[in-house]
Amino acid sequence: MLERRDAESLVLTFVHRFEARNEGMAVAARALHELFLSDPARADVTMMASVPWLHWLPDGERRICIEQLIAGLDAGAATGNLEPFARALLAWKSTAEVWSDPELARRLTAALCQWPTCSAQWRPAEVPAGGRADRPLAQPEEP
Repeated sequence: MLERRDAESLVLTFVHRFEARNEGMAVAARALHELFLSDPARADVTMMASVPWLHWLPDGERRICIEQLIAGLDAGAATGNLEPFARALLAWKSTAEVWSDPELARRLTAALCQWPTCSAQWRPAEVPAGGRADRPLAQPEEP
């Protein structure tokens, strides 16, 4: 590693090692994506074992999170650009941390209804004492 005082540090490596790492990541990401497509329940178990904070997300949000993370990892591994995946991972982790605190989750979902554009879909969810909601937000009623 080359540490620089006035800029981001650099990592120097041999090209063949860099390419091998990228190819390995692409194969692993593609395999996980195929598992997600063929056996979503198994992919959920695999992801929850690898990313424990997924347990804090409500079921519907967890499903969306896993789908977005796997697709983002696959795309990032295929292109060699994992920065969008890393941003999504951090954003979802922050969301899970909010859901882990029932009072904070209640206050933040309630705060959404303070905006003039608030619709029925943004009504606060019921957050049980255990800290996990069954759904992130109430769904709009069918007409």
